[in-house]
Amino acid sequence: MKRLGWLLSVLFFVPSFVSAQSVDEIINKKFGPISDAIAGAVFYSISISGVDLPLVIVLLLASATFFTVYFGFINFTGFKLAIDTVRGKYDEEPADKSNNTENVHSVDGDIVDTIKDESMEGEVSHFQALTAAVSGTVGLGNIAGVAIAISVGGPGATFWMIIAGLLGMASKFTECTLGVKYREVGPDGTVYGGPMYYLSKGLGLKNMAGLGKVLAVFFAICCIGGSFGGGNMAQSNQAFSQLESMARSKVMAIDQSLINEQIFINDNSQNAKGVYVVKSIGNDVVATNLKSGDEKTFSKETVINSAKHSPLSGKGYIFGLIVAGLVALVIIGGIKRIGSVTEKVVPFMCGIYILGALIVIFSNLSVVPTAFGQIISGAFSPEGITGGFIGVLILGMRRAAFSNEAGVGSAAIAHSAVKTNYPASEGVVALLEPFIDTVVICTMTALVIIITNIDGSMMTYGVENAEGVEATSRAFASVIPWFPYVLTLAVVLFAISTMLSWSYYGLQSWMYLFGKSKVADFSYKIIFCIFIVIGASSSLKAVFAFSDAMIFAMAIPNLVGLYFLLPVVKDELKKYKTKIAEIVANA
Repeated sequence: MKRLGWLLSVLFFVPSFVSAQSVDEIINKKFGPISDAIAGAVFYSISISGVDLPLVIVLLLASATFFTVYFGFINFTGFKLAIDTVRGKYDEEPADKSNNTENVHSVDGDIVDTIKDESMEGEVSHFQALTAAVSGTVGLGNIAGVAIAISVGGPGATFWMIIAGLLGMASKFTECTLGVKYREVGPDGTVYGGPMYYLSKGLGLKNMAGLGKVLAVFFAICCIGGSFGGGNMAQSNQAFSQLESMARSKVMAIDQSLINEQIFINDNSQNAKGVYVVKSIGNDVVATNLKSGDEKTFSKETVINSAKHSPLSGKGYIFGLIVAGLVALVIIGGIKRIGSVTEKVVPFMCGIYILGALIVIFSNLSVVPTAFGQIISGAFSPEGITGGFIGVLILGMRRAAFSNEAGVGSAAIAHSAVKTNYPASEGVVALLEPFIDTVVICTMTALVIIITNIDGSMMTYGVENAEGVEATSRAFASVIPWFPYVLTLAVVLFAISTMLSWSYYGLQSWMYLFGKSKVADFSYKIIFCIFIVIGASSSLKAVFAFSDAMIFAMAIPNLVGLYFLLPVVKDELKKYKTKIAEIVANA
């Protein structure tokens, strides 16, 4: 508690340094060119049929396809085993005694052949490891990103998003098996794992210790950068923006560039409740209720002022301090406490979101076949979409890659802390992650949007709708008027859970570079919580762009290592299947 007190006292003084808009402007101006250069390199794109395709996405998807074939379509053949493992059916596993202590191999002073045995205890259960990793990927991308992808690529993007999610399951299986295989355990039982360790130790065993070290350090640096930005500041910033938007008395969302065309209003006055579509007429705007058809007139000046001024405007640092305090309470306790929180929060928020989606779907059951028809036809013969078939395919697969991060290596850090004697046991559990994130959550969002836009009244396909969360919110509100408030809660919970997971990812990388000391541990956590406040009270666009690039730069060293270590993963899978067969035979 003393350490937490110090942390919170430091956070108290942060707002005075970060709240001024001029600070945002200075940082964006100075850091912008650097950010643009790095993002341009990481997301270097080739143009196909008029659509830009980042090469890092090609690398991720090509690797996922190769891993799928290499492991005999483990995405599908291992699904039932994954469910059985995560629900604890094989928790009482006898220790793996297959390692031979003769001809011992040592890398970085660690006996590689006994890494599995020395860390048998682990820190979290299969389910906790899964929810901790899922919380790092399920977030605003599932809500906002899907809406933007569909607005550009149409319903057909959903089909390719699902395909990419299914392929990504093989990548998660591969990297998370290695995360457990090469993890380390400190004297106090703390687990240290992830790509940093399997890159250095695994490649070291193949007489490529130098390459392994370089890749591991590169990965760790990128992971730390990603944890402070995309895994932290961007989350607190977007969560506060959504909260601030919902606090406005009349305007739910507004795009200044479309002020003369369309404005969306949430009017809570006694005579007219609901979501309105508003068109500009001279100096006034006429609001038409989406549900009842009633009209109401506002002055354009009133609408714009309402949009600009929320009761929460300028108070982002307060929200940041509150969130930082909550996050600090959890991350001070390490992965055990993170796991205990995410195992409750993640199922709850995913459950609420899916329930809302099902209500919308069943309320429009008659148009569901039409929606699926649009998804299938749009995937292979899209009309009016830039790039046609290739364009839709790229958009869907890119959305999936950005959503589930399969192949990036981040999830392997969380999964490495699991309690198991068999690395492949956690690999099969991890393959559920892209399924939950992309195949279930993203698809639910897509269906809600497509179903409520069946008549084209919500958005025009082929034209980018940059509103994201607001577009999804309107889709839900068309059936459940009060759901935008629930969605706001979900956005905040998604953001916090993502911060919890990424704090652990960044900490593990930080300690890999600077040592496994209490000073390194506490210093990272202080910095991480400070960045929460900065993110909520600033609009550092250059920093956010840089951090996104850092997250996907992690994929480069990670995938290089995965290709070299595939035989190790196959051997571990064989061991686990053999042990499961013995358990079943003796049952």
